[in-house]
Order: sequence, then structure tokens, then C-alpha cells
Amino acid sequence: METSKTKRSFKELVVDTFRANGITTEWIPYVLFLTLIALFWIANTYYAEKTVREIHEIKKDVKELRTEYMSTKLDLMNSSKQSQVAQSVKPIGLKESRTAPKKLILKQK
Repeated sequence: METSKTKRSFKELVVDTFRANGITTEWIPYVLFLTLIALFWIANTYYAEKTVREIHEIKKDVKELRTEYMSTKLDLMNSSKQSQVAQSVKPIGLKESRTAPKKLILKQK
């Protein structure tokens, strides 16, 4: 069973299609080049959008961490006040000294 149609390669089919539509084969490299540039452009756009999303998320995290830092700093400043320290050591029996500290001087021999 031999068919009357001749076998043609893919290249011949593409070339004949381009010629039938009025497109010469000289343009194929340029079309492929423009297609490649378009693919790179699309990939770059997706990468840029991903980077912008990551930057937005990191800024949000920094804002939360800054708030936590300020809160912790305020708590530390309040807990290190003299009145707060006196209240926290009162249950263990320590009292605030009302007299000035004495300076000890050692005489050298």
C-alpha cells in the first residue's frame, strides 16, 4: 500500500507554509530571536513581581519586629527604675539603704 503522497520533512513543510503565506525563510531567525526576547521579558516580569512581593513581606516583618523591640525596650526601662527594683526585691527581705555608702581606703605599706 503505497500512498500517492510523498513524504516531506518538517523543515520542507514549514518552508512551504511560509512561502505560501508570503513570508520568506530569511525572517525565521529574526522571528525566533524576537520570540526568545519575549520569553525573557515575561520571565523577568514574573521575577520582578516575585521580588516586589518578597520586599513587601520583609517590610511588614521589619515593622512588626520594630514594634516588638519598642515594647520590649519600654518594659525593660520600666522594670529597671529604682522604685520597680525596690518593689521586686521587697519580698526577699532586701530594703533600700537610706544612708550614703562609705568609702573604704586601704593604706599601702
